[in-house]
Amino acid sequence: MRLIPAALLPLLAAACGPLAELSLPAPLAAAADPVAGVRAATTGPNVRHTPRPITDPGDWRSLNDAQKEATK
Repeated sequence: MRLIPAALLPLLAAACGPLAELSLPAPLAAAADPVAGVRAATTGPNVRHTPRPITDPGDWRSLNDAQKEATK
């Protein structure tokens, strides 16, 4: 129970202190001007799409046999 007043004392002292004035930062004022930061958009990477047909699964036994032969 003695810990609670010790913890509340700094909070009470901070609450009674004067507040600092907030200033508007310069980057926010510059972002509000639509003409100031106009530049061309960059293009993304070139991506090629290769269409592939959907097929049924192949024979897994022949694939397993081929891997078994390769590991011997």
